[in-house]
Amino acid sequence: MKFNYSGRGTLACVKVIELGQISHRYPIEAVFDRLAQIQAILRDSCNRHGGLYSGDISTTFYTFFGWDASTTQDPLEHTHAAFKWAQYVQNYLAQEIAGHDTEAPLILLRIGLNTGYYHIHRDVEQSFQSLVTDDFPLIDQSTDLCGINGIILNEKLLRALAQHGVKLQHLHKLKEKFPHHANLLTFYEYNAVSPDTNLNKKVITCVKDSLNRRETKRWPCEHSQFEIKDLQTDDSFSISNLSVDGLEVVGNQPKTTGSFFKFCFVSNEESIIQELVANDLNLVEAQVRWQRHDGQFYRIGLRIENVTLSDREEIVRILLFPGKKGSLLSLTAS
Repeated sequence: MKFNYSGRGTLACVKVIELGQISHRYPIEAVFDRLAQIQAILRDSCNRHGGLYSGDISTTFYTFFGWDASTTQDPLEHTHAAFKWAQYVQNYLAQEIAGHDTEAPLILLRIGLNTGYYHIHRDVEQSFQSLVTDDFPLIDQSTDLCGINGIILNEKLLRALAQHGVKLQHLHKLKEKFPHHANLLTFYEYNAVSPDTNLNKKVITCVKDSLNRRETKRWPCEHSQFEIKDLQTDDSFSISNLSVDGLEVVGNQPKTTGSFFKFCFVSNEESIIQELVANDLNLVEAQVRWQRHDGQFYRIGLRIENVTLSDREEIVRILLFPGKKGSLLSLTAS
C-alpha cells in the first residue's frame, strides 16, 4: 500500500473484504459503482480538511463509523450514537494517550465491509450523506461494527506503540468505561508533518499488517466423528474445519448463502454431546457465509450466531478436548 503525505489530517483505510459474499446478490459492477460514489464523497471531504488519502477502489476503501444491523434500536439513532462515540474516542486518545497537543486526530482502522452493508435502510444511507460535513468529515457506517468482523484490537500494533512510549493504561480505562465499543478499537497516531520519522515507518509497517484480515486459528476435522444436523430438514453435515468463529462442513445438500438455520451437534462419543448439553451449547444457530460445489459434495462455511465469544471457545474446547479443564487458549498452547 502506498501512503501519500500532505499535511496534518486523518487517514482511514481498510481492505474491502468478503466482496464475493455480496456479488451473488448484486452485480459486481454495481457494487464497485456504489463504492466509488461513496469513496468520492469521503475523498473530497478528507481533502477539504487537509487529510490523507491512500489506496484505490480495488484494494482499499474509506470507512464510516456506525450502525449495527442486528440491533433492536432505531438504526438512524444508533448511527448517530456510534458516530458521536467515535468522535469522543478520537479526542480522548489524542489528549490522553499522545501526551501532547496535536491537531491530528488518531486513526480508526480495520473495519470489514460485509454482506450486511447492503441491508442499510434508506433513511440511514441518506443520514450518512448528511453526516459527511465540514464538522465531521469521516464517519464509519460498517453494519458489523459490534460483531466479530468489526474493528479488531490489534495487539501487535499496540505493542509497537508501547515501545515508543504510548501509555496503554489509558486505553484500558477507556475500555472499562465503554466496553461495548472500545474493545473493537484499533488506533495509531500518525505525524504527517514529519512523515520520515522512524516512529512513522514502524507505525506504517504495523498498519499494513493490521489491514489484513484477522487470521483465526482453525482446527482440521476432516476425519473426525463430529457432525451437525439441521433441525428443520434433518440433513447431516460432517465438520471439516473448526474455529471460534464458525465451522466448515461438508454434505450432500446445498444451503442458501446468507440464510440462517438451527442445528445440533452429533457424535458417536456420547460424553461429548452430554458435555455440550450440560453447558447449553448443543443447539446452535448459524448463518451460511459461503458454499462451493466440490465434486458430489457441498462445502459450506457457517458463522455461529447469537452466542458470546466465550461460548464459541467453549464449543471448540469441548469438541477438541472433551472432559479436559482449562481455557481453549491454555489447552491449545500445551
